[in-house]
Amino acid sequence: MINYYFDNTNELKPYTHQLDANDDTLPPDNALRVKPEFKKGFHPCQKDGRWHLVEDHRDKTVYNIENQESFKVDYLGPINEGFTLMEPFLFSKWNGEKWVLDEDE
Repeated sequence: MINYYFDNTNELKPYTHQLDANDDTLPPDNALRVKPEFKKGFHPCQKDGRWHLVEDHRDKTVYNIENQESFKVDYLGPINEGFTLMEPFLFSKWNGEKWVLDEDE
């Protein structure tokens, strides 16, 4: 048997690692005995005793839609409101859906 551990100090309880388990014991509070699913662009997180896939954009660059400032994502889950993965271009502004040419510039 294997214990699949999650970080119970994190709000999303993301998967951290696995270790062999003893057959005659119960898993600890921060582990499940069900193997998590892995899918590109997602990370398994524990919720209600089950694994759920959560968006994983860590290490990607996002852009503030107000001032075009760039940031590296360091969290699990959807991109924060007010940011986009779409890179702005010279003399662009955000129109609510995408970067468009700012003709006032």
